[in-house]
Amino acid sequence: GRVVSGTVWHEDPNATRLFFAPTARSLPAGRGYVSVYELFMPFVAVGVHDRITLAAGTPLVFSSQESERLLWFAPKVQLFRHQNAAAAVGVLHFWLAGHQSYCRPEDPYCQDDPAHNGVAYGVLTLGSEDEAVTLGGGAAYSGFALAEDPLVFMAGGEVRTSKGLKLITENYLFPGGSFFILSGGLRFFGEKLTADLGLFAPLWQGMDTFVALPLVNFVYNW
Repeated sequence: GRVVSGTVWHEDPNATRLFFAPTARSLPAGRGYVSVYELFMPFVAVGVHDRITLAAGTPLVFSSQESERLLWFAPKVQLFRHQNAAAAVGVLHFWLAGHQSYCRPEDPYCQDDPAHNGVAYGVLTLGSEDEAVTLGGGAAYSGFALAEDPLVFMAGGEVRTSKGLKLITENYLFPGGSFFILSGGLRFFGEKLTADLGLFAPLWQGMDTFVALPLVNFVYNW
């Protein structure tokens, strides 16, 4: 941290993420966090190298199929970093463990494997930990092939307004379906714990009613 007007301002301990999307910042080796997104999506992340972060989780809500269990894995590799710029690539992969799938890469008629889906992405963060913009783009896949409308783009930002408060925004564009997700809110943080409170709104072409849904995240860092 640093001293501002005689008071210690700790760094944002969850600077590697906005609300959910990753920034291009990386966890230092040996550091990690436990998080819960929207109260039922937990993640555990560890910096195995100063530029490599591994994360995984499983929902707190169980599947109706006792033999199936949804898991997710989120490795991220930082390719470049400077004082006010960083770039990274990663994958958010969902695996339905226990699902009976017989797809093989060589079978052209069985590429849409519901047991394996995800997004491969690249992300760029420009600015300091107090004020920054994060831009990203990715391609969704299903099984061994790209999804029907695979592209997704993300634009987000963060502005620190006081010792333990940030303004956060995270927004998505899915051009294939003319679909948007807009979000904004607050991050409260101390030395190790952060709490995000905000709203997100899905928008699509031809929608009749605007709906804003709550966004609640908690993250503990070590």
